[in-house]
Amino acid sequence: MPSGRLKKESYRTMLACGTPDAVDRYRQAKQAAARAVLEAKTRVWEEFGEAMEEDYCAGGELLTSTEDIVGRWKKYFEDLLNPTDLPSSEEAGAGDSEVDSSITQAEVTEVVHRKLLGGKAPGVDEIRPEYLKSLDVVGLSWLTRLCNIAWRLGTVPHASGVANWGGGPSF
Repeated sequence: MPSGRLKKESYRTMLACGTPDAVDRYRQAKQAAARAVLEAKTRVWEEFGEAMEEDYCAGGELLTSTEDIVGRWKKYFEDLLNPTDLPSSEEAGAGDSEVDSSITQAEVTEVVHRKLLGGKAPGVDEIRPEYLKSLDVVGLSWLTRLCNIAWRLGTVPHASGVANWGGGPSF
């Protein structure tokens, strides 16, 4: 019998009987369930770590120091926000004269502050609406630049993450 079900049955018995023996059985079942959860969590984290090493160390080294990790992210965002391989204006907008060629900061500000609903769960990017709503002018400027890069490139990150979008960092 799984430890969770045993814990529930022991709890019900303890409530119904109230004997010291029932209390002791419930305490033991509770401890066994806690051990089973801890073992499962440990196993999952170990599998996750092995998968991360396999996925991200195949082509490079695993970064462990804070300085190296921050440096990798800095280079990634510098490359992302200052692209050198943008499509030419002919490729990007041939025949799209009715569509404006860029997104303005006013448009981004309006969407973030007036149309973005707070109190919602984050998407696959793990960014909560409140984070975007708390951006100052500089943050909104960076967000506008990111939107324009995505607009010009005609692509956005896939649900699998930004590592597939523009050669993101691999750890």
